Amino acid sequence: INAEYMGSMLLETAPVTVRVRAGIASGPVTAGIIGKQRFQWDVWGDTVNTASRMESHGAPMRVHVTAETHAALRDEALQGDFEARPGLEVKGLGTRTTYLSKEHAELLPRP
Repeated sequence: INAEYMGSMLLETAPVTVRVRAGIASGPVTAGIIGKQRFQWDVWGDTVNTASRMESHGAPMRVHVTAETHAALRDEALQGDFEARPGLEVKGLGTRTTYLSKEHAELLPRP
């Protein structure tokens, strides 16, 4: 779970600065194939919507996760790579504690 690394890989090949955000939520989803002529795989559910909210409330070059996802990280070293954001008002979800990955300055684009 390293948006900074993903962004730095893109920056090496892209002619413009690319700054990515990522949101992750854990929970049940419904998935399936849609379409009659051109088939596409899609995923639906509250977990998908929550992940989208995490991304939109996040910051460039960082990963924003729900408390449930943070708790599911079994490696304490990974949990330490996140800082708590208590009392964040998330549209449609209310006030929640979420976690944002710490910024790694060495991976950010140079001016």
